[in-house]
Amino acid sequence: MKLCFSLVFFISLECFSATQLVVVGDTGKDNDGQKLVADAMTKHCSVEVCNYGVLVGDNVYEEGVTSPTDPVMDRMFKKYYDHLPFPFYVALGNHDYGKYANDWIRGSYQLDYAKKNPQFILPSYFYYVEQSDFVMVVLDTSRLMWNKDVQAQEALINEAYSKANGKWFIVVGHHPYLSNGKHGNAGNYEGLPYPPMVSGRDVKKFIEKNVCGKAQVYLSGHEHSLQLIDGRIKNCQTIFVVSGSGASFTGLTDRNVTLFEASKLGFMTVNIDSTNLGLKFIDSENQTLAELLLKR
Repeated sequence: MKLCFSLVFFISLECFSATQLVVVGDTGKDNDGQKLVADAMTKHCSVEVCNYGVLVGDNVYEEGVTSPTDPVMDRMFKKYYDHLPFPFYVALGNHDYGKYANDWIRGSYQLDYAKKNPQFILPSYFYYVEQSDFVMVVLDTSRLMWNKDVQAQEALINEAYSKANGKWFIVVGHHPYLSNGKHGNAGNYEGLPYPPMVSGRDVKKFIEKNVCGKAQVYLSGHEHSLQLIDGRIKNCQTIFVVSGSGASFTGLTDRNVTLFEASKLGFMTVNIDSTNLGLKFIDSENQTLAELLLKR
């Protein structure tokens, strides 16, 4: 299906009533940067109605959770976000799986934490959510990096897509498809085409097969920056978002043509109703950096 939308920058997104998602990633550092961004989110949501948060992975640096009762989760999540009056849909990132990003038991400890904290929604390693105006799939791209659970995640995304008829379709994953950050584009992460668990070859293949032309928006982190890239530069009918500066930020390159990018602490929001999907990038001082409206 060909996706049609218009791109409009720096417009007011207050002209329509919508469900609002607050998207932030790479948060789990328990540092000054995480506090600044969390405070900015609090201020933003005291003025606007925020319905859900989305954590796009790397919830606990450097090596994830060490046991089901590890108090680190309270330091990395509860300390900063439990006063916010909405739940967070959660994705797992590479740091959530230990030093080499394949210590699978460490990811399960965050699933255990979710059972005890209803604000931290992580029912499975990958899952989808159906709301009145959108369907959102949360992938586990760290597992895809190791060619793990590929068929199961394909089945999940196909099932979710079948329910998205007439609704916006959003996909969330920790690893980006296109990025001007230090890690780079999927399939050539770190400037390396091989081995695949480093290069992201299987993430690239998965997104091209299952996300391009289906999802209007793909939300990711991994890079500690804010980025907005039109996938049509790679013949992909999807908008790619990076929101990974929830605790720190790193530099950017000119690898891809972008609609917007910033090396700053911050977060972004997605405002959704039946005919509009608005993206807004906000820094840690609550300044709006860029806005984009997709229309059916």
